[in-house]
Amino acid sequence: MSSVEDFAAIFTSPRMLRNLRGARALGIDTTFNVLHARTVLCVVCKLTKKGAAKPVALALLQSESAISVKHVLEQLKHVSTLLDFNEPDPADMVMDGSSALHRAAMDTYGGAVRIISCYFHVTQQARKIKMECGLPTYLWKTVKTDIEALADSWDREEWLRLRVLFMAKWRGTT
Repeated sequence: MSSVEDFAAIFTSPRMLRNLRGARALGIDTTFNVLHARTVLCVVCKLTKKGAAKPVALALLQSESAISVKHVLEQLKHVSTLLDFNEPDPADMVMDGSSALHRAAMDTYGGAVRIISCYFHVTQQARKIKMECGLPTYLWKTVKTDIEALADSWDREEWLRLRVLFMAKWRGTT
């Protein structure tokens, strides 16, 4: 880390770190204004195929910067190696549209990791695009119903199948 602006204090435990074992999907998010106006809380969790989020670590950051988040992810990789876990090698990471989170994930895990948005942020982005495009209400309701069907999937496999159908429908390839 190059300065206090990139500060990251990571809080975890052996029990939480155990959740890193075999993690094929990780979730990461940051929340502002929890403790102090300039403090950011970062949460990292393992996402299971059944949809559970198992905590791995909490971190306090000075700001949501790529270097701070990368530091958190690198430290988790390092400690998992020290504990004789296999180094985390997630295929998927669920996050919001933050460029800092995205860059940190790419810098840490490379291009092999796939970035996925969570339901809340997908809906938020869809609403924003709806307003920009002036999407008619009847069409918006159909899109929203399809997004909700994705959110109601029972597991990752079903979600992936529904996603393929969703994309084909709205790209006009069905």
